[in-house]
Amino acid sequence: MRLQSQLCFFACILLPCLTEVTEFKNCKEFFIRVPNINNQGEQYKQICQFYNNAVRFATLYDTKRRIPVYSAYVFEDVSCQEPRPTPTWMIEPQLVDEKLQKNMMTAGQLKNPAVMQSQAVIEDYENSGFDKGHLVPVCHRSSKDSKISTFTLTNAVPQNPSFNRGKWRVQETELKAYIMKNCQKDQNNKPLAKLITGAIPGNNWVKVDRVNIPSRMWSAFTCVVNNTNVVFANIADNNQTSNLKEISLTDLKNELKKHYNIDIFPFP
Repeated sequence: MRLQSQLCFFACILLPCLTEVTEFKNCKEFFIRVPNINNQGEQYKQICQFYNNAVRFATLYDTKRRIPVYSAYVFEDVSCQEPRPTPTWMIEPQLVDEKLQKNMMTAGQLKNPAVMQSQAVIEDYENSGFDKGHLVPVCHRSSKDSKISTFTLTNAVPQNPSFNRGKWRVQETELKAYIMKNCQKDQNNKPLAKLITGAIPGNNWVKVDRVNIPSRMWSAFTCVVNNTNVVFANIADNNQTSNLKEISLTDLKNELKKHYNIDIFPFP
């Protein structure tokens, strides 16, 4: 693919799985530029996603649309052969009340009806016709714990099944292959790349205004290739006939401005 040179949860009954609704400055390692979204009201929540006492990625969550705006993460060396887990999908207690514990749990464990006001729950996806589409994909995670950490509904959006299992999954696999082959590696021979995947809200909802169905999905990454910082971004409609297309950072920023009135853009 063409690159533009530019600067640029398994149920937590057995293991602690900590998530903190906080500020991105506390998990800034996942960002190229930490967006200034503090004091922007209650709709958007910054989440440093922890699992088993380690921070795994960061998510900006829209509590009104009940979907993540995006999740940011560092690519992990995926040479290990850990199988894809099938854990219980979790919710975030601190979106209900920031005084609640950091441990993720199922909505049934929390037993608080207010959980449905702040976020999606598993019942929203049942018989909806949509996949629970990961923003941080399992295939970009290495260890078992890291893979399990992606199974939180704060990291998922309603995706068209044909798109999610087809061209979107293909691009995740191809991106992984590119990063493994081309991006600069650290002293342990692990590739160094930062990625962010997001959703653009649409006009349709799951189950009468419960969870917004994104109209489009986008993804971007940056790394050093041959001593040059490169960045690549693509975007696609969230439907079964969609084709991904490359998009410049300027065009992506302008697209996001149409839907959000806050500084969410994570690239300089």
